[in-house]
Amino acid sequence: MLIMQADTLHQLLKSRLLSKQYRLTESMQDPLELLSRLRVATQTRVLPDDVAGWLERGIDHLNSGGSLDRGLGLKASGVRAFKNHQAVRMRNFWLTQAAANVAENNISPWRRAGRLSEAIKRHIAFPRSDSMLDQAISEAINHHPGGIEQFPTSQRQLHRLLT
Repeated sequence: MLIMQADTLHQLLKSRLLSKQYRLTESMQDPLELLSRLRVATQTRVLPDDVAGWLERGIDHLNSGGSLDRGLGLKASGVRAFKNHQAVRMRNFWLTQAAANVAENNISPWRRAGRLSEAIKRHIAFPRSDSMLDQAISEAINHHPGGIEQFPTSQRQLHRLLT
């Protein structure tokens, strides 16, 4: 089955590469999302342009003596890396929800991150779940792949995540 999928992938790439050159678009750079879309492409036999460009870059990196996973932007391989990636995405989703509940809309992203930082530190010290903000923070903490000591609590970390 793996050989059949590799052969199908090779045919898809060959037909795409013969038709025109591709490059990875700036808006679609998440390697795990591209990997997921590649899986769909092997089943549907339709390879999107950005996925083809991503594969081409990986193969070029492999041909130049590098590793395919590095060329594709998959620095860590395996199920654990995928689960961590998904957990971080869910954590960031819940932090975004918490940020939406932390203050009114007319404050700067920096101040919003500061208020969220204070709310997270307060929640870690005295866990509650009586407001939407506290519930979102609880969900973010629950989805965080590391320990609580690694959870982003500083204004700078939160500002980077939210902007």
